[in-house]
Amino acid sequence: MKSPKQNDDTMLTQRRSIITFITIICLLAVSLVMAGCQSQQPTPVIPVTQPTQDNANGAQQPASPAVNDTQKKVDIATDNTNKSSVQVQQEVIANAVADGMYADNVSYFSPGGKNTVEFDITVQNDVITAVSAHATSNVDGTSARHISSFASAIPALVVGQKIDALNLPHQVGGSSLTTAAFKQEISNLIAKY
Repeated sequence: MKSPKQNDDTMLTQRRSIITFITIICLLAVSLVMAGCQSQQPTPVIPVTQPTQDNANGAQQPASPAVNDTQKKVDIATDNTNKSSVQVQQEVIANAVADGMYADNVSYFSPGGKNTVEFDITVQNDVITAVSAHATSNVDGTSARHISSFASAIPALVVGQKIDALNLPHQVGGSSLTTAAFKQEISNLIAKY
């Protein structure tokens, strides 16, 4: 027969085991919830067609020669002809974001409910060359005005700027929530590409 002290020790050990088990289950549940809350990463969109022009015989030909992903335009100030292929490749790798057009839907909540905005961002040599934003879900009138105002103001602030050196105000076009969603999208692009 066990003494009262042994019974108390056994019960204490069982309680500790149960508490440890419940703690582990809770940590796993929180980890799964956090993993589900991460935003979806954007997928680069690469145009399939090229502009064409008619030649003298009426046949269509590319308006300009195609440039593949490994080629870079030669800048007079940084001529690559004296660099080895390894040096050129390292410079390409050093870019914060690969060249291309990135389209992603980003959702956030405003006082009027859930808003989903599609951001289309085109990057060339780490410089944003084009940007657009538009609501992809039904949004209330106030949110629609804020998103439209943001979409009108953002190109002037980011086109021609290096993607990893943007310094945007808290509110672009009067919209702090859409601005925050855009800043997060830029961070996601830099982290992934």
